[in-house]
Amino acid sequence: MTRTSMKASVAAALLVLAGCGESGSGTAGSDTRSVGNFDEIEIHGALEAEVTVGGGPSVVVTGDDNLVPLIETNVVGDRLVVRPTESMSRKLPMTITISTAALTEIELHGASQVDAKGIEADELTVELHGASTATLEGDADELDAEIHGASKLMAQKLDADEVQLQASGASSAELGEPDTISAALSGASTARYDGSPEVTEKLSGSSSIRKR
Repeated sequence: MTRTSMKASVAAALLVLAGCGESGSGTAGSDTRSVGNFDEIEIHGALEAEVTVGGGPSVVVTGDDNLVPLIETNVVGDRLVVRPTESMSRKLPMTITISTAALTEIELHGASQVDAKGIEADELTVELHGASTATLEGDADELDAEIHGASKLMAQKLDADEVQLQASGASSAELGEPDTISAALSGASTARYDGSPEVTEKLSGSSSIRKR
């Protein structure tokens, strides 16, 4: 992650956690955004996203009708970036419904959550920070995941042949039944898997990796 991206992530998280700013109306509203093609998704600011892989590009933001316009959705290169533009106090969940033809990378910050279904990728890269959660379903030849700061990777339903996993700060990973796992875990992080993969591990700080 670049220094600029890190600063943006921290700023977005502070906006959400500040507990001030505009208050939600409690009235549901939604907005369909016009977006170009993308195959990477980056989300900041404690947002929840539901991702379907296999359709054309679309983004719908749903939540308090007066707060929906405060969610920024921009495509930069091949990446969809979603973040709040200012602090807010929500009364309704803020949900981002995303459709994309392909998905190769997910990056989450500030307690964001993604539920992605229909993944078909040669290589899928996942980066989670700040108590974020990614739930993945589909197929990938290789899964390359970095999870930090009490984040959770829920990939039991992702059929990945090879898994490269780095975890720190009491993060956890639930894996499926890969052929090989290379794991570097620290800070009381954990990983569990099914099957009998070839496992290469580097563990520290009461971390563990084991069969489920």
